[in-house]
Amino acid sequence: MNHTLILLTALLLAPLAVSHAADEPANLPPPWQHQDIGSAQVGHKVPAVPVEKFGKNALFGKSGLIAGTAQHADGVFTVQGTMDIWGPMDGGHFVWQPVQGDFVFVARVAGMDNPGKVAHAKAGLCMRESLAGGSRCVSECITPVDGTQFLYRETPDDKTVRIRPDPAPPQPCVPKETFPCWLKLVRSGNAFSGYESLDGETWWLTGSLKLDFKADAFIGLSSSSHTTNTLTTSVFDHVQLSTPAAAAGTKSAKNRRAQLMTIGIDGSDKRLVYETTTGLEAPNWSPDGKWLVCNGGGALWRITADGSSQPEKIPTGDVQKVNNDHVLAPNGKTIYFSAAGHLYAVPFAGGQPRRVSNDQPPARQYKYFLHGVSPDEQTLAYVGVESANGDPWGRMDLFTIPAAGGADTRLTNTPAPDDGPEYSSDGKWIYFNSELNAKIPGHAQCYRMKPDGTGIEQLTHDERVNWFPHVSPDGTWIVYISFPPGTVKHPADKDVILRRMRPDGSEQADIIAFNGGQGTINVNSWSPDSQRFAFVMYPKVGETPAPASKPAPARSHEIR
Repeated sequence: MNHTLILLTALLLAPLAVSHAADEPANLPPPWQHQDIGSAQVGHKVPAVPVEKFGKNALFGKSGLIAGTAQHADGVFTVQGTMDIWGPMDGGHFVWQPVQGDFVFVARVAGMDNPGKVAHAKAGLCMRESLAGGSRCVSECITPVDGTQFLYRETPDDKTVRIRPDPAPPQPCVPKETFPCWLKLVRSGNAFSGYESLDGETWWLTGSLKLDFKADAFIGLSSSSHTTNTLTTSVFDHVQLSTPAAAAGTKSAKNRRAQLMTIGIDGSDKRLVYETTTGLEAPNWSPDGKWLVCNGGGALWRITADGSSQPEKIPTGDVQKVNNDHVLAPNGKTIYFSAAGHLYAVPFAGGQPRRVSNDQPPARQYKYFLHGVSPDEQTLAYVGVESANGDPWGRMDLFTIPAAGGADTRLTNTPAPDDGPEYSSDGKWIYFNSELNAKIPGHAQCYRMKPDGTGIEQLTHDERVNWFPHVSPDGTWIVYISFPPGTVKHPADKDVILRRMRPDGSEQADIIAFNGGQGTINVNSWSPDSQRFAFVMYPKVGETPAPASKPAPARSHEIR
């Protein structure tokens, strides 16, 4: 169901019905909070504004007459506010949370209900040093008539500056009066940039500047009407805040950032959930559909599947060095994961893990790498790596072990490396990748076998290197990652393709191509309804692709 469409229809058909909901609970997901700021506060005493310094403005020196509101449902934020983000004192309604240091903040403005079609009503992303109306701030916003704007206030209670094209009038890359519109606000040290996009994929620079700003600040969504007595309603979805400190991830390939994405099985509706300049890998989708579980910086993290809140670290007691081999129990209550060569189980909420794997003779240099859990949660499937011919990674075979702990059972026993064992949803097959029939070293293909290791069938037979087949919960599709010919193992920083096929290997087709590899889709990441899956892309840091036919315009400053 398209909740955004329903909300927008309600706003357009009955705007008055939603404009007096100040006493309704906001239902904002933590840590989000909301309030009127500055001149939007009803009864707020607003100082007089010197005309000789700021010029005439009908709102200067006044305060709002109606309290703003905020609501959240199914990943959609609906924010209503009066007044304006402008001049020496801002006014409007602000949905905010604390932020520290660098960040990437993205949201789609699905629409605005703007009674009177006021040109300077605004919906935007805003960073503030404080919650005071005259706080220093940086904003990327969209107006319903006047287009996109990048604004900042360098000195408290002083002028607001707009950065705009020079010397021509504003020529926003998002046409005026166009919704939905994507906005992005980025901080890197004291460098700030605002971007706009029609689709959330191709971004145009609206403006940028360097500003000496405190590390501790407030980030959020704002809505203002440019009037004292009318609420403008702004609807935001696809809201996601990415902070390097939050993910604390392992370092990605040099000059790469990690973008946690979801996409439909047919390649439609690609969504950015979370972005970080440090490493993030291997999403699992929780069975209740609410969470994505990833690893980064030797830890496990859970992120809301709609990206509406920051990542939360999942405590794993004294077990550290978690890698990108982790799976969720079918009931979602337990996370099974690999760390420092062993297998562990921990409650979804976190805690002290229980070790599942066994001690092996030191001479084997044996390491466990988890990939699958049986539908009845009785058995785990894993890759057993051990030394051979002086190589600590000389043998890679597939095994199972009881989820409660117990003896290891070997499934494969060949010199050809095997990896990625994963149960089908009915438990009748284990899917994996192998070099079993490879004529070129490293040329892995996708296979399946019975859970006892018999009945091996090869599913892919092409020139590319194919890894990690993942079966959908309803058993109808498999998604796998395909590397360029000549690739050895599954390295990072490659031009990869995510492909789909039926469980028997038929109907193979490309879904999406991008820079990725290690960490992209190492483990099963299907949504519980089998309609979407999650993955990680690794584009270059600072990469904001734009059509060559339309270079980004130069920017100048407008001060009022």
